[in-house]
Amino acid sequence: MTENKISISIPMDDFNTALSKLQEVQTILAPYLVALSSDQRMSLPKMGDKTFSFVEKSMQFAQSKPELMPGFIDLTEWQKDVDGRN
Repeated sequence: MTENKISISIPMDDFNTALSKLQEVQTILAPYLVALSSDQRMSLPKMGDKTFSFVEKSMQFAQSKPELMPGFIDLTEWQKDVDGRN
């Protein structure tokens, strides 16, 4: 027989408070969010821990040797993207 490990009943006041806070977060973040189609989401590269570690090391290298970077890479914008992931 399976053991029931979770048995909760969230009071309606707590539920409504949490819902209100989530709506507040959505309002605060709305100017920074971009709606993507499912095709756009699927075409984006996946950023797991190993990939992000590579990106951070690449950023450090780019900052230490900017003369080796191709002209189409804007280090300021790249840094914003990296910071936005953290």
